[in-house]
Amino acid sequence: MQSNREIIESFDNLKVFRPDFVFPIKMKSSDIYKVTGSPITSNDRVQVTTVVHKSITDGRERCLTTFKEPLKPELFEIYKKLDHPYIIKPFQYFEIEPYGIITESHSYNLAQHLQQHGPFSEKEAAHLCRKILLATNFLHKNNIMHRKISLENLALTDPSCNGPIKLSNFLDATVFKPDQVFTDNIPMNADYTAPEVLKGEYTEKCDVWSCGVALYTLLCGKLPYEDRTEENMLKSIQSGKYNFEGDEWKGVSEDAKLFIRRMMECDVGKRYSAREALNDPWLMKHTQRMLDQTGEEILKSLEKFAPKYRLQKLFLFFMTDQLLPTKAREILSETFDSLDLDHDGKLTRDDLITRMNSDTYKQILERVDLDKSGDISYSEFVMATLGTKFDIIKELSHATFALLDWDKDGAIGVEDLKFNFGGDNSKREIKDYVWQDLISDGDYDHDGKLNFEEFVKFMNDLGY
Repeated sequence: MQSNREIIESFDNLKVFRPDFVFPIKMKSSDIYKVTGSPITSNDRVQVTTVVHKSITDGRERCLTTFKEPLKPELFEIYKKLDHPYIIKPFQYFEIEPYGIITESHSYNLAQHLQQHGPFSEKEAAHLCRKILLATNFLHKNNIMHRKISLENLALTDPSCNGPIKLSNFLDATVFKPDQVFTDNIPMNADYTAPEVLKGEYTEKCDVWSCGVALYTLLCGKLPYEDRTEENMLKSIQSGKYNFEGDEWKGVSEDAKLFIRRMMECDVGKRYSAREALNDPWLMKHTQRMLDQTGEEILKSLEKFAPKYRLQKLFLFFMTDQLLPTKAREILSETFDSLDLDHDGKLTRDDLITRMNSDTYKQILERVDLDKSGDISYSEFVMATLGTKFDIIKELSHATFALLDWDKDGAIGVEDLKFNFGGDNSKREIKDYVWQDLISDGDYDHDGKLNFEEFVKFMNDLGY
């Protein structure tokens, strides 16, 4: 039987995708990670614990979510597509029991913050809501429905709530087609469930209802339904009954309440889409951003990015994607947000052409667009803007080398590159001489591999 695999015989034809890093590993998580504390979450479906990588000595934490059963193929494909500043970042999936996925650390959530500190001002709530809607719009643009958006599933990278929030928990997410109506039942978080989900016919707009409930709760400090008995609460949800009465609503503007009503609209046809909600006057009034001086400097870094050698680009992509501390990403997420004019979670020609001429944009795309999509993804943006910062490169060099050296022989060779950058080998075959040709640019002793000293020297010779 003839193979349908794509044959890659040149680096020029090699596409490197961020999803290739979220690969299934036929090992136990305990072979690579060490548990550092008690479970953050434990129920009949999952257990979430904090872990550290055994090969990295800087103490950086990640989260391990273990499942009772293997991930369904559809759900694994969803995790691979999650490349957005306001969505939790996945790293690896373990195919051997206990089945689990490694993500960014997220031990604190927005519900806990609200419980401890009380409701937010309109401006604060608007900024949080916008990030939730940006994440939701990205999912919907990629035909993914979350189905369980709630404050509990909005992770905070900083307990002070100053850092980015991250939409998490995709166990009940699903893929949809345009205009597809779902009739299946899902485990509910009743407080955030849209009326049409209870009736058994729903679309991706059920996520927008949940965003409305989240904003309602952020502004007043409590959920919309006062009667907490399950039967009466479900009746209230089905009828769309909620109100803005009580002292907690006296200082909230009518525009904010109208915005909530447009997201918590029982008539699905009249309800905002995520994209429409992002253009609501109240939200735009409180969240409009201009590119500040820091953002302009980041944009200059994007223009400056031009590694001398091809393999350097792959190493920088891996380094900034897998090892960059969350704090280093915070400013970048705000700048990316400001540049992404159409809110689709990527930078297109239309987003950037107002800030640079056409030739500059083409040069940037040629250097940065590793997956050859014609756009700049969030991970590609992070690579290019921080790939010019030698202090960060120096800081992450040891950890990057440790992870790239998958077979732990003290050097980065062809098999290591194939493992880390080769992607799904059932769909394409990348000839070994392609990898060997890349290695030759930094293989100063001509032994066919890069030892750590060669790796450091190679990464110090970026050409800018």
